[in-house]
Amino acid sequence: MGEPYCYVGTWQVADLSPYWLPLVQTFTQAKVTDPQMLGYGKITINRDGYISFEAFDLEQRYTLKSKDTGAKIDRIGMGLSGNADARFQVNPDSTLTFNNQNYRRLTTRVNLGSNVKLSGERLFTIFGDRDLPPTKSQYKCLDRDNITLRIFLPTSQKSISISLKRIN
Repeated sequence: MGEPYCYVGTWQVADLSPYWLPLVQTFTQAKVTDPQMLGYGKITINRDGYISFEAFDLEQRYTLKSKDTGAKIDRIGMGLSGNADARFQVNPDSTLTFNNQNYRRLTTRVNLGSNVKLSGERLFTIFGDRDLPPTKSQYKCLDRDNITLRIFLPTSQKSISISLKRIN
């Protein structure tokens, strides 16, 4: 879609599996199945270069299954509550470069089974980390009501994409 500013609006975060799944797979050799999204999350992108993320008890849950026996091992989940914001610059290649990231009001909870529980404010950094090289996110407007954000992870050559559906 060639419309200028097609990324501007408020967008519902429908699925964070692409973001969380690589993290989960670094902690386990088990097969990760049954993704389930609970709660609510939204991203607001303004024309003036301000972006915000709000999470209302947003949680992505998975089941771990043994690759050998197929038995369910444990239920794991990643949760978010609060908000984060950043400034961004639009680049000619349909990317947004983030700066002035603020995660102080966003709490992340990670439950990797009965043995590992993490909590903190810098585990989920959708806009990148101000202490690392600039983070870019490439947007693609699929139609008026749907976009994807492809987030390039600053510490690797990898990227993840999340789908967003327009709220208003």
